Amino acid sequence: MIDILEVYRVVSGIDTKVASIASDDAILANGIMSKNEVSVTVVTDTIPDIQEGDFIRVGGIKYKINRASEFADKSSVNHTTTYLFEAPEYTLIDKILTNKITKSVRVTLTGKLRDWLELLIWNVNKTNDNPLGVDTGWQLGNIPDTEYMTLSFDGIDCRSLLSELASAYGYEYYVHDHTINYVSRIENERNLTFTQGQGGGLYEVEQSNVDSGDVTTRVYPVGGTKNMAPGEGDEEGRLMLPEKYLENFSETNRAVEKKIVFDDIHPSFTGFVENPTGENYREFICRDIDFNIDELAIGDDARINFLTGDLMGKSFEFKWDNSNKKITLIYQEDELAPIDPETQSRPLIPSTAKHLRGGEEFNFTGIRLGEAYKQAAISKLREKATDWLAFNSQKRVKFTLDVDYRYMREKGGLECGDLITVSIPSRNISRIIRIVSTEKNLKTGKLSCVVSNYLTEKWEDKIEGQISSMQATINGGGGNGSVTVLEKYDERPFTDKNVLSSLRTLKEIAENAVSKKLNDTAAGLITFLKGIKLGDFVQGKSGANIDDLGNAEFLTAVIRELLRSTKFVDGLIGEGWQIWIDQLTGLSHLTIDKATIRQSLVALELLIQKVRSIGGQFIVSAANGKIKDVIRQGNNYRILFEQECDFMVHDLMRCAVTSGASRKAYWVEITSADVNGVTVPVSEFGGVAPTVGDECVLMGNTENKLRQNLISISATEDGQPRIDILDGVKAKNFNGCLRCRFGNLDGIKDSSFPADKQPKGNGLYGDNVYLKGTFVLMTGEDILTRFEITEGKIHSAVEGLRQEIREEQSYFDNTSFANGMEKWTTGKNATLLTLGGKWIWANNGPLSTKPGGHAEIRTDGKIPYAYIRNSYIMQRLEDFRLAPEYKQTNSEGLKVPGVVYLSFTYRVVKAGSLKIEFVNADKTGFEDFAMFGYEEELPVSNTERMFTLDGLWNGTGDFKLSFTGVIYISLLVFSTNKVDALTYKYRTLFEQSDLLVKIAAGNFDKDGNILESSQIVTKADMNLLASGLFDGKGNLVSGAGLITKSDTAGMFAIDSDGNLKSFIGASTEGIKLKADNIQLEGLVTANGNFKILKDGSIETNNAKIYGTVYAYEGKIGGFTLDSGRLYWKAGDYFGNDSRSLKLGVSQSDMEGIVDVAFNAATQGRFGVKSVGSNLGGAAIYASSKSSGQSYPISANTYAGYFDGGVHVNGSVYCNDILSNNYGTGWSLASDGTYSYRKGVSGTFQWIVKSDFATYKYTLEVVNGIVVKMTYI
Repeated sequence: MIDILEVYRVVSGIDTKVASIASDDAILANGIMSKNEVSVTVVTDTIPDIQEGDFIRVGGIKYKINRASEFADKSSVNHTTTYLFEAPEYTLIDKILTNKITKSVRVTLTGKLRDWLELLIWNVNKTNDNPLGVDTGWQLGNIPDTEYMTLSFDGIDCRSLLSELASAYGYEYYVHDHTINYVSRIENERNLTFTQGQGGGLYEVEQSNVDSGDVTTRVYPVGGTKNMAPGEGDEEGRLMLPEKYLENFSETNRAVEKKIVFDDIHPSFTGFVENPTGENYREFICRDIDFNIDELAIGDDARINFLTGDLMGKSFEFKWDNSNKKITLIYQEDELAPIDPETQSRPLIPSTAKHLRGGEEFNFTGIRLGEAYKQAAISKLREKATDWLAFNSQKRVKFTLDVDYRYMREKGGLECGDLITVSIPSRNISRIIRIVSTEKNLKTGKLSCVVSNYLTEKWEDKIEGQISSMQATINGGGGNGSVTVLEKYDERPFTDKNVLSSLRTLKEIAENAVSKKLNDTAAGLITFLKGIKLGDFVQGKSGANIDDLGNAEFLTAVIRELLRSTKFVDGLIGEGWQIWIDQLTGLSHLTIDKATIRQSLVALELLIQKVRSIGGQFIVSAANGKIKDVIRQGNNYRILFEQECDFMVHDLMRCAVTSGASRKAYWVEITSADVNGVTVPVSEFGGVAPTVGDECVLMGNTENKLRQNLISISATEDGQPRIDILDGVKAKNFNGCLRCRFGNLDGIKDSSFPADKQPKGNGLYGDNVYLKGTFVLMTGEDILTRFEITEGKIHSAVEGLRQEIREEQSYFDNTSFANGMEKWTTGKNATLLTLGGKWIWANNGPLSTKPGGHAEIRTDGKIPYAYIRNSYIMQRLEDFRLAPEYKQTNSEGLKVPGVVYLSFTYRVVKAGSLKIEFVNADKTGFEDFAMFGYEEELPVSNTERMFTLDGLWNGTGDFKLSFTGVIYISLLVFSTNKVDALTYKYRTLFEQSDLLVKIAAGNFDKDGNILESSQIVTKADMNLLASGLFDGKGNLVSGAGLITKSDTAGMFAIDSDGNLKSFIGASTEGIKLKADNIQLEGLVTANGNFKILKDGSIETNNAKIYGTVYAYEGKIGGFTLDSGRLYWKAGDYFGNDSRSLKLGVSQSDMEGIVDVAFNAATQGRFGVKSVGSNLGGAAIYASSKSSGQSYPISANTYAGYFDGGVHVNGSVYCNDILSNNYGTGWSLASDGTYSYRKGVSGTFQWIVKSDFATYKYTLEVVNGIVVKMTYI
């Protein structure tokens, strides 16, 4: 027992006692995978010095205060405080699990239980590679080996992760100090029986249900769908038992059925990688695969999933070689790797860093595995379902025991996980059951515990309990009546002090949420981010589906009037496709590029229009011709024309032919052409053959921009007479090529225009329109007359036209300010002056005071303009004429903003700071980007100027333009179309003042971007003439000019950053040249010692060069550069040129790369001399092998070492010659010692006998070699 609890605090790294508190009310609460804490309540006359971070020790474990303590001060000398000391595992709550590589709080991992726990330990412990850890000393204890599972967690803390992993892998965990352990079930048999009565160890016992759930005595288990052949499982394709169900009636005879899904149990094969090879080791074999994957793969769904190694958790498509049992992985993006800022993509795996190394474990999905694998899965399903049923067939009850702690003094106490017997004879109960939680008084030892085979209540019952408790409070069962119940038709507003009745709750749900069970209607827009599935969708069989990319699958669809591509232009030279019903005739139409009919075409009336360079449709282009002859030349057609051929290489030649029932069309690229005809590959014709009489027209060129244009004049029975101008035809289609159409516009659908204002009727459609002369309105008045009417009407007429034109180009409403401040707001307004409650009227208007800043619309000029003085104008998003909707997403599912353009004309009267921004813009759901905006000081401008700005915007926020000085702004356009947002201008300027005279001119393109600018400036101290070239976006590319001052005159050039790149200056101190490149023409001399001749050669007395010299011929010392070789030649003593040295590759096969000719005469003794060597080396080394060379061993040195045959055409002088093939044999030891047998020396007699005589000889032998033979 513990009488006093000592409280410690870490001071300067040392555990220091700061207080002592009584343990009378100290309760140690423990629970399996739940509580482990000490609660202490003390009553003191002063407030104890105990704070967060202080700790006590119980059983050798630190329990620390992690949160503010609860207290009640009844007087200045009566303080009741409750401290909660928590075990070390509570620290895990402070840390959110993050990915070790990406540091993301969304973590997905395929691994075993240990893999997850190792990641948890890394997250919690504070180390050099994890400075964000919250503690130290955490480690793993007993961790069982488990199967691999793929799990995902988003923002989970590490304490909660312990429970989630226990649930996922089917284990329980416990923490001892800083060590984490997992076991299948926390159990410890104690052989103790508790019953009421003297010596029974039990004061009181209470039984209650764990939750409202019932036991299960009959279970229908099913497995997963992976690797299941169609038709082999249940109706969902899941693995099932042949006997369908299992039963367990051990605790009740009542049949209670339930279906349980074990999704991770399915036919599976597990293999191991053998001998990885190939590029990035993406090829390997596995001899254990005893089936042909090509025969068993389910469509294109076959995948290989790696369970260990660098690629753990990755699923790959692959290629299969059944004969060699070889798998080749197909590259894919590494979704865990960061995006490369240059390529804007993630790297591919396998790679040099992440690849197979051999021994990795893997399995397959998307493969119909055979019967043996299916039976193994069924056995596993039966085993797991039996275990599940054994547990869930037990009654879902718990017992709360008030234990006689004096009885336990001799028994050793009770801990969570102890198995004890609870015996209640009067109720015929005797069960062995587990302790799941305990509460123990640390001073007295008084103990109460809860025993049950179930750990926690179901969440449904927790909610029911909370509702019941709340209802009791509402109805007076412990409350003060402060909570009001709003019944079904109560009209009082919702507050934090009232609640809804059940019927009212159902009514609110029915009115505000879309029902999942009943027919329902939504009043607003419903967005489905992941798509829609209708009915029982099975791809290619039933139901319907629309995914998040816009792909759809239906059984049938009824379209009432129109179905088309994003952009559609009708006619031969049009683009896109469309199916529609003509509103005038009621006839249905189909326009496409190609149609393939596999069987029959039934046409009650067939009208075929023949397109020619003349006829019902005129095509005007740079070439045409009628075919005179066609010759097949191998894989090409040689086509000759009746007239001189105008076609050129890369021309796109098109022909459409009809003759009775015969019809054909082709559009081909020409590979060669001459004056008589062209050559085209047969493959270009797609099975159609050109024939004599075909009329061909030039319709585009794949490379030459000057031949990519044509004019089409059409008047056919489609009722759409028109003239089309096309440009940019560089492929066999007209996508984006229509530049202008004059005539009927009904066939054009362009997303640049609103859906309700598409081109129609007869008119003009084009990129740009320039009109001059008289423009007569439908009223009979021409524009000039219309503009000369009274001042009031001219404003209405002109600005009405201007507003209509400009606002169709801009997202803003009232963009021309024709309607004053309508749709625009400002922050500072004028104050109207009154006298006697009435306005003071002056100058035809109310007299007012102007505040420190204001904005208003003025019409005293040619056009309305916004006058801004130290204020701003704003248009809120809801007042925009229209706003773009951005739906494109990146690889992470985040939306991508779009590029927008802003332009307006302005004149600054008083200098100030211009700021453009979108107020309250929201980037949620979008990738990170810089929101459209601008801020810069603008000087006074005496002339009107054009302001342009482009940037990224996501369609959110209110547009705000503010200026701290005084500025006039007009014709403000904000659009995604740069052509709409800018205008074409030239600008000149003449400025004169008492300080300078300035003449400037600028050239702008059609988009309003400055292209060139020049100026002449004269001031008292200098004259400047300068010109600049720009890149079309207003950015300087380069500039140059002349400048003269009293002491200097020079020419200069600058780069895009304004840095001086080149300068030629003349001053009293001399001439200065500065440039990255200096080009000098003619003879250049320096004091007669240095010359650069006209042919580029240099003559100089001396030179020190500290860099690279490139030379093809010449002399260096005694060497000559000859054909890329260094060549030295000298005479010998006798005057002959017999001595030479050549370095480099020779053109002669009789010379070496290093070639030495030597005749020493009286000077020099050696042709090639190499002296010295080191162990394992040779002064001269030579090998005749291109690979697999041998080298000297490290224990020897050699004057020469030859790896290959050596031929000596002459004498060899040496001490020893050792040969394994001739004479004595030899061997070489590791210490470099040669071992061999030496031949004998001496005089020997040799007797040769024959049938007729005997011959005797004397032999003299030296070291085994006969040197003399004498006949005796």
